[in-house]
Amino acid sequence: MATNKKTTWDASNLVIEKDYNTRFNEVIVGNPELTIEKPTTTDGDPVLTFSTWYKFQCEETARFKYIGMDYTTAKSCELSLLNGLTFNVPTWEYGPYLSDGKFLFGYHSGNSAPQLHSNVVIEKCDNTDMYNVVVDAKVDSESYSNSPNLFGSLSTRLKAYLNSLSGWRTYPSGWSNGKQQNAASANNIVLLRPPTVTRKFDLVGFDILKMTYNDLSGFTTPAWYKYTDKYVCQIQYTGMTRTACTTLFNSLNNTAGWYYSYHPWEYVVDYTNNTFKWQEMTSITTYQCLNDFRAIKSDGNMWTAELDLCVEKIGYTLNTSSPPPYSWPTVWNRIPGLSQYL
Repeated sequence: MATNKKTTWDASNLVIEKDYNTRFNEVIVGNPELTIEKPTTTDGDPVLTFSTWYKFQCEETARFKYIGMDYTTAKSCELSLLNGLTFNVPTWEYGPYLSDGKFLFGYHSGNSAPQLHSNVVIEKCDNTDMYNVVVDAKVDSESYSNSPNLFGSLSTRLKAYLNSLSGWRTYPSGWSNGKQQNAASANNIVLLRPPTVTRKFDLVGFDILKMTYNDLSGFTTPAWYKYTDKYVCQIQYTGMTRTACTTLFNSLNNTAGWYYSYHPWEYVVDYTNNTFKWQEMTSITTYQCLNDFRAIKSDGNMWTAELDLCVEKIGYTLNTSSPPPYSWPTVWNRIPGLSQYL
């Protein structure tokens, strides 16, 4: 029977295995919103308007554990973490609703509901009578809007909770002496997976053009294809302090870092041909972050920062034989030391 079992969970038995990370994506929603307003005149028709909506998905993750507790303490720790990692997240619905005297058929926020996306388990420490509580923390959230750039409302529920835990902010950063890397650079970058790209086409619909009431001779149905170019690369920086890892993540987690900017495509009315078409909205710029950041503690109280880089370039075309050429995401040039591999 072990005699040094912990009867608390705090900074003294906290072990961070994967530091905090967040990723998000913002996409055009397939269903436009229909707004119906009352007629502006006595004998007039209702006023109909359509608007494009954007869906924003965000994911926060981390992995940590509390070690060496007796079972009663571990059970209490587990329940506390389960409660702390349960968040009230708004739900979204698609359907009819009223807003400011208007009848709308589209996306609207429903009631908030408690949601738990994290996995919290008790694990026995080998052949001892001590127990660890292991946490794969995760928070998923989403929102909808007919205005782009929803990354400004990036969820930080998990980040706020982690910072409230004893020892999270002050967790060991690195050696108190000896050689260490205080920043990510070309000097300590390791290429784990070279930059690669794949392309996929999906048929998304047809246009109906040049058809009139009494003449079908010019009838055509050109096909629209959505192409998705997926660029991936994996690198790591070795011999880092945790402070250096956190500094790297904070420098990347913004529009001047590894957020990929792009112009969204919208399904708009083509009045010339009396149909709809896909069109790149060059007047709108929004952002994507599909990257994964892992700060992992290794031997000697050193840290390794691993970066899984991912950019999805999406477009629409009527001709699959001549799609746009491939080009490495320019945002990757902001990653310290990566330009030498592009």
